[in-house]
Amino acid sequence: MSTTNFLEKIKWIAYLYNKGYKKKEIAYKLGIAPSTLSTYIGKALGHGLLEEYMYIPLENLHDSSVFCHIKLEQRISPDQCINASKPDIVYYQSIPSPYYLYIYLSRRDTDLSVDKPYCKIVSEGVVEETRVLDISPADNTLEIWKPKLSGSLDEVDEVIMRTLFVLYNPPEYRLDLYSLSEYFSRYLPRNTFTYHYTRHVAGKSMSKRYVFVRKPWSSEYCLLYLVSSDLARLWSMIELLYNIGILQAVYTLFILSRDPAIVWVNARCSRDNVNDPNIVHQPVNDSFYEIYFMEKLIP
Repeated sequence: MSTTNFLEKIKWIAYLYNKGYKKKEIAYKLGIAPSTLSTYIGKALGHGLLEEYMYIPLENLHDSSVFCHIKLEQRISPDQCINASKPDIVYYQSIPSPYYLYIYLSRRDTDLSVDKPYCKIVSEGVVEETRVLDISPADNTLEIWKPKLSGSLDEVDEVIMRTLFVLYNPPEYRLDLYSLSEYFSRYLPRNTFTYHYTRHVAGKSMSKRYVFVRKPWSSEYCLLYLVSSDLARLWSMIELLYNIGILQAVYTLFILSRDPAIVWVNARCSRDNVNDPNIVHQPVNDSFYEIYFMEKLIP
């Protein structure tokens, strides 16, 4: 099979799987044996063309989830300027100025006030909705949508979902049920985890997805902060960034506001294309974005 045909197969596998088709159904639609499908998936995962990702709708957690974006005018610890408890995740970018993204999952009454002149909160917001992006292999159009999930959450379910969110952003791990139970044994008894994960969480309150990465060898984890007058313009901007090769894959889109539209995009970007002055797109009125190549510091 040629490389082009293999890539097209991988795109269809990711697309159909994310739409809810079982692997046997995908194999039938593609006209291949289930064992061949497994081989394709294994090769794609091994080469980084596919990544396993856990879609977790933060808005379904009992308490609010907050993103706090901070800029420091000096190389000091953000703990010296923000009055808040320890966040669940911290991302960091050093250039041109130190930038941090603090994420609080299920925040109740955290004080995020800044009381120093050399610290600035660039943005702060509660996650209103969590969406995903898929690429239709039929015409390469981008589909931004929200998977339908049902199921009420108890306290154990929420612990599992918050921990999985931390684990899979970015998706550095590919864990089967046994490996997950091993990891969660520090928080929960194994039987408790297995029961809640299989009965309440997997496929009910969260879903596993395959994310197609166009050029894994030349892309890095990135976060995009986008602001526009409305979501339609903002989605157009994301499509432009994907089409010119800035965005190589998108894991999740976190909507913090609709009027104006404020969205954080959890993705992979091409640093070469970001730095290339010849790679440009048509302007989108009343819109703004910044691209951050961030690393995760905590946990």
